[in-house]
Order: sequence, then structure tokens, then C-alpha cells
Amino acid sequence: MDEAVSCFDEMLTGGCPPDVSTYTCLIVGFGNARRMDKVSSLLTEMKQRGCPPDGRTYNALIKLMTNRNMPDDAVRIYKKMIHNGFNPTIHTYNMMMKSYFHGNNYEMGCATWEEMGRKGICADVNSYTVYINGHIRHGRPEEAYKHIVDMVNKGMSVPQVDYNKFAADFSRAGRPDALSELAQR
Repeated sequence: MDEAVSCFDEMLTGGCPPDVSTYTCLIVGFGNARRMDKVSSLLTEMKQRGCPPDGRTYNALIKLMTNRNMPDDAVRIYKKMIHNGFNPTIHTYNMMMKSYFHGNNYEMGCATWEEMGRKGICADVNSYTVYINGHIRHGRPEEAYKHIVDMVNKGMSVPQVDYNKFAADFSRAGRPDALSELAQR
């Protein structure tokens, strides 16, 4: 980060105004270094220089929050993103779902999936992987199974899941044959 800041200062000294991409790179760097004070000051500086965050900046901020298991802060940024006229991407929804499922908020993980559909965003392999693993993680093998079948029917590759947990959940539910049924599909 020292070199990045040095280059940034050199840009300013040389009369080259930073753009949104430059600020976003610094925000990610400081965020990964857990320097949220610097992230905040960079966001303020961006606005003061007439260089407001764009969709990539918002996604970077959401990723910083979700990586720290702070889904409520990610949602706050998500709402700000929409309020400022930027459309969330599939990546935005995948990050938020993963954060909720790992943060033990199953309902909000599912609500994010539904919101994604309402917004007309089609689930990709990563979306399904996050969603299916969320169901498995929260002991809902029937839901996971349903979405794996949906993926297969759409011609998608089946994601890497925790098959041991998946099989154990189905075995407890009286359906030890579920994995062999999926294998046949």
C-alpha cells in the first residue's frame, strides 16, 4: 500500500487527477489491509473531487463487508448503490447471499436469491453453488436437491458441495438414495 499511495501522490503532484478506478483500487487495498479509516476518507475525498463511486466501487465495498461477515453493512451499501442509480450485478447478489448463509441468516440468504430473480438477474453456476451450499449448510437437503436438479435440467455443471453433509442430512431424513438419484441424472 505504501507504493500505491506513493504512486497516487505522484499522480496528484503531476497534475493527473485520479479517476473512480484509481480510488476503487486504493479502497480495495486499504480494505484488505483492514484500514477502514482510510477507506472512509477516500470515499469522502472522491465526493469532494467530484468523482463519486460507480458500480464497481459499490461492489468492492460490498465485498469488503461480506468478507468480514458484515451483511447488514453490505445491505446498506447495496441500498445506496441502487439509490445512486447503479444496478447490482450477479456478483453483487452472490456476495450478499454467501455472506448471509455463512453468517447464519438463512432467511436473508433466500430473500437475496428471490430479490435477484425479481430484478431479472438470471442465476449462474456461482449463484446456484452459493444457494445450494446455503441450503446444505442450514440442514435443508430437500431444497438443495431441488436446485441441483434445476441446474442439471438447465445443462449446468453440478457445483462442488459438501456431499458428506448432504448425504448425512438425506440419510437422517430417510432418503439415503438421494445421491444415487442425482448421480443418475
